Amino acid sequence: WVARQTIFTTLESDAHPVNPASLHLLEKLGFVPKGAVQRFSLAQQDRIPLMSFHKSLGAPTHLAVA
Repeated sequence: WVARQTIFTTLESDAHPVNPASLHLLEKLGFVPKGAVQRFSLAQQDRIPLMSFHKSLGAPTHLAVA
C-alpha cells in the first residue's frame, strides 16, 4: 500500500541485529542497511541496539514478499 502512495519516497525499518531472519527479509525486499541505532523498547523498558534499513521508492513501486 505505501509503495503505491505518491507522498512516500522512502521506507524505513529496524531489525534486531541478532535476528538473521528479519535482516535477511529486509534485504530480500530491497532495503539497504543504514547502520546501528538505539531505540526505546516498550517490552524491555530501555534503549536497545537495532540495525536500521531504508528503501527508496522513487515512483510508486510494487513490493512483494516471496
